[in-house]
Amino acid sequence: MDRRAALGRLLSLAAFIGLTSCAVSDPTQFYTLDQAGAGSAQAKAGAGTPRSTVAGTGNVGVGVGPVLMPSYLDRTQIVTRTASDQVALSMFHRWAEPLEEGIARIVAEQIGASRRSGSSRSRGEAWMPGRSSTR
Repeated sequence: MDRRAALGRLLSLAAFIGLTSCAVSDPTQFYTLDQAGAGSAQAKAGAGTPRSTVAGTGNVGVGVGPVLMPSYLDRTQIVTRTASDQVALSMFHRWAEPLEEGIARIVAEQIGASRRSGSSRSRGEAWMPGRSSTR
């Protein structure tokens, strides 16, 4: 009987460990880029204030991109420089969007916010010189 009791306790312990390990949540956190000061009351207050267009320019379109980054940054993990010639990859801190797209989006938003003109257009997509805007 001692053998059966020990085996039963061992199986119960294994089942307990197995069930509790399923309850562990994923510690990964996801991040997106955001404009500096975008959450401030002053930035929100000025967001709807249109500015006049530059005289004689008419409609002005601004193209953003493509954004080119070093290959060591082209990954979902957040990369942090630890020394002048070393970087560290974070296991549990990741980008929620491709970094190139996030950078293009933020630059386009910053340009749009600085212009705040009803006739100006800025968008975060690839732009080639000589290609006219279709929007």
